[in-house]
Amino acid sequence: MTKLVTFIWCCILLTIGVALPTRAQADFRPGYIVLPAGDTLRGELDYRDGRFSSQHCRFRLGPAAVVTTYGPGELRAYCLAATGQTYRAIALPQPTTTPVTNPGLTPTFFLEVLIDGPATLYFLRNDDPLDHFYLRSPTFSLAELAHEIKEVQVNGSLYRQELNGFRSQLNRAFSGCPMVLVQLPRLLFRESALRQVVAVYNACVEPGGHTEPAETRSQEAYLVSAVVGLQSNTLVWYDSFYPDYQITRKIAPVLGLEVELRNPRVSRRVNLVAGLFYAPQKLTAAYSYGFNSVVSTSFTNHLVKAPLLMRYSSPKGAVRVLAEAGVAFFYTFAGDGSSQLITASSGPPTLPANGQYGNTGFGGTLLGGVGVSTSLVGQRPLAVRVRFENKLNDPLGQSPEARIYSLLLSYQLFK
Repeated sequence: MTKLVTFIWCCILLTIGVALPTRAQADFRPGYIVLPAGDTLRGELDYRDGRFSSQHCRFRLGPAAVVTTYGPGELRAYCLAATGQTYRAIALPQPTTTPVTNPGLTPTFFLEVLIDGPATLYFLRNDDPLDHFYLRSPTFSLAELAHEIKEVQVNGSLYRQELNGFRSQLNRAFSGCPMVLVQLPRLLFRESALRQVVAVYNACVEPGGHTEPAETRSQEAYLVSAVVGLQSNTLVWYDSFYPDYQITRKIAPVLGLEVELRNPRVSRRVNLVAGLFYAPQKLTAAYSYGFNSVVSTSFTNHLVKAPLLMRYSSPKGAVRVLAEAGVAFFYTFAGDGSSQLITASSGPPTLPANGQYGNTGFGGTLLGGVGVSTSLVGQRPLAVRVRFENKLNDPLGQSPEARIYSLLLSYQLFK
């Protein structure tokens, strides 16, 4: 059985290992590019994460056409037609905190347009893990919004100091709109807050004139899915006291919810998933008692489980491959069971259960799985997954190796 567990984990890790490099797989969607002369070419754009999108634009005229990769110096802009997500080629003002390949040249990147209008807010994610925001307004030349968190030492103790220079920058940029200025002293350095204050300014100086890409208005930061399924539990004892302990697995239901957190600027393929499940364990066991007797037990442990994992999904298509791995934390809140003493002479009288067959408390387990997803049903993701878990708790208070095999069906609740 140990070899089987090792084989299953190897298969899961191999699937994920093969899947992750496919982040480079193409995901072409309708869009257009704007050439340096101002001409527009319509075709298909390769939809990628923020780091790739800031430095490259892969374009083709159609499914059978040759793919051309453009850099920021070869285009004015490009745009995804369905979402309105727009990137403009812009030379960054100096100095900049964005890492550049050649410090001797003026760095140019494709900046994502978050808000467009009299004031324009741009976003850039390059090779560093930081989010960079740039602003331009009628009274403010293009500049990166300044924000820094650093550690300072005072009397031998370290403290985090937040430098919010962006507030004074916004004060100069929005000097003609008092209703915006009153919001700046407590404004947080977050995309949602910056987008809101820029939109308010645009509405102030040009009512009805501010615009923003459709995707940044409607893009879902998370997906909530209902999950139902079945799981099979098995326990393996390594106990010399009951050398012929036999464990029989039983099928139990699984019910719960999952939340998939999405950040397409970091990755459009790999997302963080958290869940909450009710997943009881049901098993039966039998062991020898004396020379001609057998004790037969059955038990159910009631527990709630909270998995936390990373999930990879292949590029958009009718059917997408899923691979996931992570951990699960659980709490066993109740257990019940019964016991029978069966002898060759007297038959099987029923004995009362000796308390709960299970330990209440917390525990953890490793998990991994694979599956497929489709959006053919109501244009919402419907996924089928097979999941394997190892090292769950012991319902009988021993210390066995526990394994769970699950078949799960999930469906997105909100579109």
